[in-house]
Amino acid sequence: MDQKRHFDKFKDRDIVPTQKEIIRSDSRLVANIRARQKIDNNISILLISAEQSRHARFLLPVARWLLSDSKKAQIQNAYLKGEPEYYMIAFILSSLIWAIMLSGVVFLLQMLINLSTPEEAAPISILTFAMTFLMFFYLHYIYPSILVKKLAQMTDFELLHVLREMWIDATSGVPLYNILVNVAKADYGTISEDMDRAVRGISTGEREINALEKIAQRTSSESFKRILWHLSSTMRTGVGITLALDNSINLMISEQIRKIKEYGASLNFYLLLYLLFAAVIPSIVITFFAILSAFGIFSITFDLLFGLVVVSSLFQFMLIGLMRAGKPSI
Repeated sequence: MDQKRHFDKFKDRDIVPTQKEIIRSDSRLVANIRARQKIDNNISILLISAEQSRHARFLLPVARWLLSDSKKAQIQNAYLKGEPEYYMIAFILSSLIWAIMLSGVVFLLQMLINLSTPEEAAPISILTFAMTFLMFFYLHYIYPSILVKKLAQMTDFELLHVLREMWIDATSGVPLYNILVNVAKADYGTISEDMDRAVRGISTGEREINALEKIAQRTSSESFKRILWHLSSTMRTGVGITLALDNSINLMISEQIRKIKEYGASLNFYLLLYLLFAAVIPSIVITFFAILSAFGIFSITFDLLFGLVVVSSLFQFMLIGLMRAGKPSI
């Protein structure tokens, strides 16, 4: 439903400042951020799809042995299309392909550059094959958990906007089922997918409370899970959802303010480290080497200065990466 129409209908009412802030028009900013943070629900290093891995059913016992309950839940929560058992087979086959390709490249390089015989090149190629297979299988294995974390961050980012739309609809007297339909039709990422699944379940006769509880069990976002349990509890007690949504919105705003303050406090520490590795420590090292060079104990060479610049740059990039990784998704 058109959010602007609801806003025009209720803009003359006495709305508290926090709610005025909630219904502020920032859809263009949200759309830009959503486009930058959009996540593809696939594994980029996976060379074989789960559907293609069905041809290797003989690996099912090995896949089921490697597949734990937590990993199965991660694959399902990452919204990957396919059964977890066949994804595990795809992980094995894709790792084998990566290992064969890289070990083959190492074997050819030894033959062409070092002019080694096949017998001399074989041991290093076999070692490369084993190490590459283990490394890529580990990367494939942990990739669903990385996707789950990214999806949880995106859900947290969309959550306040979803609650805003639900609150506006609820204050307009729209039934809960229609509210869920509106969210399912909107572009709110995995939240819209979950709501669409809940709407289909309600359409087949499932209770609205049970549908919301199923979403809470599936989602990887703790904030979304907590709000869904709060809504289901409110519905069980017979209290209107408008008050529950209003409380949830205020809670989300308070949590975002807390995250911003925590991130700002952590930036002070990172900035101190950045100054140390970017300016203070290189200056002290160069001064120390200059003193040693003046007494003829140590000579300053280009390689030494270049290595110092490289090490300092690596630390700076690492600190910038840590600062970006800790930025809250709001």
